[in-house]
Amino acid sequence: MPLSTQRKGMSSVPRVTSLGQARTAQQIWAAKGLRQRLALLRRARHRLAEVGVDLAQSVACEQPGALHRSVADTLVSEVLPLAEACRFLEREASWILAPSRRKPGATPLAWS
Repeated sequence: MPLSTQRKGMSSVPRVTSLGQARTAQQIWAAKGLRQRLALLRRARHRLAEVGVDLAQSVACEQPGALHRSVADTLVSEVLPLAEACRFLEREASWILAPSRRKPGATPLAWS
């Protein structure tokens, strides 16, 4: 079954409704280079900035178990940190994902 798409501001965004579709979406993502991925991330961050208030307003405040926060609280605690995380990845992804050389025998965890 092909991935369905949703057009909403940025570009076609796959809607994943099954495990098989999730695998297919991951393969499509893996085939993209770092520049393509970062361009998509940048567009997503810009879109987040455009709709951030609407997104914060969409958080249910009156539902049982809700956090009962204001729109401003939701913006500060949810939306802005997400935008900043996107910006961090845009700046640092090439360094984070660069191959690293380890000394022979070095392991990240020591087992006894």
